[in-house]
Amino acid sequence: MYQGKYSAVDINNTGKPVTVGGTGNIVENSDGSPVLFSEFVELIRREIPEAKAKPVPDRKTVPDHLKKYVIQDLPTKNYDRSEPSHVPEDIRPPLSAPDSDNPKNPAQHSGQSSLSRTDDGIPFSRSTDRWSYEHRAKNVPIVYNPLPDDGGLISLHDQYQMSYWNTYADIYQVMTATGNWAWENGRYDQAGFVNNATMIAQFGEGWGATTLAVCWSRWDYTGFSIEADIAMNPAYSWTVNDYSTYYNSNLFNADRTLLHEIGHSWGLQHQWTTLSVMNYAP
Repeated sequence: MYQGKYSAVDINNTGKPVTVGGTGNIVENSDGSPVLFSEFVELIRREIPEAKAKPVPDRKTVPDHLKKYVIQDLPTKNYDRSEPSHVPEDIRPPLSAPDSDNPKNPAQHSGQSSLSRTDDGIPFSRSTDRWSYEHRAKNVPIVYNPLPDDGGLISLHDQYQMSYWNTYADIYQVMTATGNWAWENGRYDQAGFVNNATMIAQFGEGWGATTLAVCWSRWDYTGFSIEADIAMNPAYSWTVNDYSTYYNSNLFNADRTLLHEIGHSWGLQHQWTTLSVMNYAP
């Protein structure tokens, strides 16, 4: 199953565009020939029923010795479109994690990356020092309505990841957390762990069987984003203990996932390099 962003690019002006991945790689058939975009669309259409048929994750499969690390009370906010969505004046930098001394660049990676700029007329090209993005935030700083500080295991961890990005970009601020969120309210919201029914009601589709989290973005006529809401999938078992997720495919790291989705919120796309936090698996 293909995942990520793919574009139709008529590289040789043949009238038959080929399929190009998010980092500029041409998708190829087993014989090395490029996959025509029309063929790629048909392939995806055939695979959609298979993806929808995948079973919902089972939170009961975490080994007994790791259950103490699982976040039992997953925080979520109420969906409320009636709440005023204006950003207050008393914004501040997000809190930093206590052990965040000299963190490594969250976009650090090894090897060569490539970038396809087909959206703005720049010819298909490759680069080793650029990252792919689109619909960057229109207003900086980006002010998030964070998760409430309720003292739970994941309390403040969304702010820790914003602070991590700020080490290199310094674009995130937070307001005083509210207990509500809403799509299309013009505000950047951390929604928490949102149930499937709410996802369907607000976004028109529920959780995919293999989707850990999602960042829904909205942009205006200029192409710059004006809102990005982050929701986490409560069907999975989550932790903020790094060590417990190693060699255990049934326990997922909330910090890495939040760091990944927050990267999307300013417009950064998936980067298909192993060590990048923006690789598809956060």
